[in-house]
Amino acid sequence: MPHNRSVYEQPLSERIRTFLRLEHLFAKAQHALTSIDPWSSRATLEAVIDIMAVISRADLKKEMIKELERHAATL
Repeated sequence: MPHNRSVYEQPLSERIRTFLRLEHLFAKAQHALTSIDPWSSRATLEAVIDIMAVISRADLKKEMIKELERHAATL
């Protein structure tokens, strides 16, 4: 019987971990927007507040701008 395994690795760079966190928060907000109940509204608001807290860091803003410019140049 084959054993199916999932391997999760921790990204080494703080920048990548932060971008993965932002991706998760955006997905969480988008998922919560699909419902109209009060708990989904609360989850959406919490995700947006968390996103704002992450992107308000000055050092991260510079990193995000550099990364977006790099991706725009490859397109």
